[in-house]
Parts: sequence; structure tokens; C-alpha cells
Amino acid sequence: MRTIAIWVMLCANAAPYLCPENYPFSFRLICSAAAPLFLFLAGYSFGMTHSSGKGSKFNGLYIIASAVIVDVCAWGIPPFVTFDVLYAIGFSLLFLELSSKIQKWILPATIAIVILSLPFILPYYRFYNPEPDWSDLTPDLKRLFIDGWFPLLPWILFPVIGNLTFTYRSFLEKKSAISLVLSFFALIAGIVFCYFFKSTQLLREGYTEFFYPADFTYLLFAVSGCLFLYLILLKVKPLGEAYTNLLVLGRHSLFVYILHSFLISFVIDKLNLELSFSNFAIVMVAFFTIVYLLTFALEWMLKNGTLKMLPKWVRKPLGLY
Repeated sequence: MRTIAIWVMLCANAAPYLCPENYPFSFRLICSAAAPLFLFLAGYSFGMTHSSGKGSKFNGLYIIASAVIVDVCAWGIPPFVTFDVLYAIGFSLLFLELSSKIQKWILPATIAIVILSLPFILPYYRFYNPEPDWSDLTPDLKRLFIDGWFPLLPWILFPVIGNLTFTYRSFLEKKSAISLVLSFFALIAGIVFCYFFKSTQLLREGYTEFFYPADFTYLLFAVSGCLFLYLILLKVKPLGEAYTNLLVLGRHSLFVYILHSFLISFVIDKLNLELSFSNFAIVMVAFFTIVYLLTFALEWMLKNGTLKMLPKWVRKPLGLY
């Protein structure tokens, strides 16, 4: 699932710098799937590592440190202002860590609170994202919770659902046929609603996704899509070494996220291209190839112990693990 999310993310985040804004509906819909998958998997992975006792209570802080690195070093903007998806993942992991020490009802209650709050917070969504000002380093809490790139309301919904999916995975596997059918029809309904209401989902600074803002229509598509893909992939058997090699991006998704941010900011953005959609696909092949090669190089160095000299607090925020 992470590898699929990476493929989609590379296309979605490169598109504003390479293509004009007349994206077809199908492309916009597919691009809208990456962020919820990442967040869903963050919650699922938290449950997996937490139950095995291998999780670190500092993972959320490491991810937030990664977000700061991307903001400051890749985009040249002050941190804690626009809040990209890494912030949403990091703060969600901190919330899941806290909730694991309280009561199990916290997570279902969070889902209810997020859903019930949407009609009240969406009218306050500020679509325009002004250029961050280094003269004012005050964290923008309204962006964090309501209208940054990935505000916690409603994006915290996905890690919570991912965590609950891990908790009740045995039930979902036993009822996989029913769960597949229900999630499939919910997904179809979400796609239909997204199509008919696509005119209300504008492009934000050229980005293609349907979640500016993430309203009920989008959430129906995204939540059902995460669950449907999860249930489908439960049935996929390992397909040999070639299949394993294809998943290298998913194994190092944080490294890929940081890498692609730097490539877009320092290479793709400087090219000043305005491509047709067919030529965009050709450029993306080159982009994918570069990212794959560099990620394979990382995995090779990890297997050979080349990066062991670096302390954990350096490797973790940079995705070098």
C-alpha cells in the first residue's frame, strides 16, 4: 500500500510544476488517494509496532522533525506554518501514543468528533495559502487544525481508522467478503459524488487533489478506498524477488518523501516546463527512475551497514533506515 501511495504521490506533487491545470477527472481522483493511504498506514503501523513492543514513543517527534527539514531545507519556508502531510502523520502518532495510555473509546470518539465538527469548520477554510514570512515564526494553529495543507480536522481521521483496522484485523479477515462488498460500493458512491461535485473542489496552487477542503464527499471516497485496497491486498500472495524489488519505495517511504521534495524544489521547479499530459508521462518515467535508483542505493547501504556510523536521531528524521 505504501508503494502504491508513493507512485501516486510522485505524480500528484510533480504535476503542478510540469503541467497546466486542465487535469482530467480520473487523474485528479487517483492523485487524491496518496495522502489518505499514508495516514491510514501510519495508524496501522503504529498498532503493529505498539502491539509487538517494538514501537518508539518518539516516532511522532521524528516525523515532525522530518517535516521541519522539508519545510526549511527543501521549500525554504519557516516550519509550523503550512503543515504538509508529514506534520499530520507526526501529530497523529503523538495522539495515538497518548490515546493508547488512556481508554479504547478515545479513538471511536475521535471519529465521531471529526465527522460532527466538519459542518462547522469547513466554512472557515481559508483556500489561499500566502507565502510564509520568515519575520513571523509564530506557529499558525488555525492552519494546523482547520485549513493548512493537511489540517488535523479531518485528516487525523485516517490514522485513527488505520489503527482501528489493525485492532480489528481478525474480524475484517473473517468477514472479508462482506467487508469487500461494502467498501467497494462505498468507494463507487464516493467516486460518483466526487464526479458530480468536482466543480466545488478547486485546485489549490495547482495541486490536483479533491481535498481542498476534505469534505464529506471526499472522505467517503478516501476512507472506503483505503479499506477496499487493504482488503484486496490481504489476498495478494508474494510474487517473487521482482515483486519484492518493486516495493523498495514503500520500504523507505519517508526517505522517498524527503528526496522527492528536494528533487521537485531544486530540479523540476527550476526547469519551468509546461508540458502536455502525454509529455508529462514521459518526464515522470525519468523522475520515477531517479527516485528508484537512489532508493535502491539507500537500501544497499543499509544492508552493508554503511550508515551505522550515523546516530539514530540523525537517521530517523532523514528516513535513513
